[in-house]
Amino acid sequence: MSDLITVKDLEVSFKEKKKIHTVLKGVSFTLKKGEILGLAGESGCGKTTIAKAILKMVPVQSGEIVIHDKKSPQMVFQDPYGSLNPSKTISWILEEPLKLQAAREKDDPDLPRTAQERQKKVSEMLQEVGLDDSYLIHKPTELSGGQRQRICIGAALMQEPSILIADEPVSALDVTIQAQVLELMKRLHEKKDLSILFISHDLRTMYHFCDRIMVLKDGVIVEEGVPAKMYRSPKHEYTRLLLRSAGITIDHKNRGKKPV
Repeated sequence: MSDLITVKDLEVSFKEKKKIHTVLKGVSFTLKKGEILGLAGESGCGKTTIAKAILKMVPVQSGEIVIHDKKSPQMVFQDPYGSLNPSKTISWILEEPLKLQAAREKDDPDLPRTAQERQKKVSEMLQEVGLDDSYLIHKPTELSGGQRQRICIGAALMQEPSILIADEPVSALDVTIQAQVLELMKRLHEKKDLSILFISHDLRTMYHFCDRIMVLKDGVIVEEGVPAKMYRSPKHEYTRLLLRSAGITIDHKNRGKKPV
């Protein structure tokens, strides 16, 4: 598989109380085409900072980030209510990315230009995320948490990106809804050949969802591998700690208990 994102020796620092705090310390990795890459670690380890650096939302002190695709990555945030404009209808929220894209890419003849063309695509996206046109007139406050996150996913996909960055996209939802949203993301990943950077602290979810997992500790990637092998035989003590915290047991013979 070809690489869609290449990150090399990434360092990001912030000034806190007149002191420089280095959040990312020489982070390097690749996201491959069609891959779901998990980024695991506890709160404050730098996971979201990596996502924001890729999206140019924070300054980078050193290192390199290369996007091997003409379309910009899109992001799904943890809080579906906080990332949606509460004063706008679902129709407006889904149509707005198309308007921005048309204004930015004026020479692309394939983009929907008229209101009718945009609304057709909005309706199609609602179907894609498991909703229907009855939601068009509603506002985010009138939807459940799971419905709002479906809208967030749909809005992120309106410009047909190849790369989706999902930052704790189900952690604010209850367990049943988590499973439904993850199933939706998996289906869209397969249908649209998406590459996904999936950020989470939940190693049980990542086992079933991700093709490959990186473990981040204090701004450094300490371990990386495919879930089945990593969970059976973790090399780093921090990975073992995260697995134990998730209720996944590992015996001294490196036979891990498969998460359920």
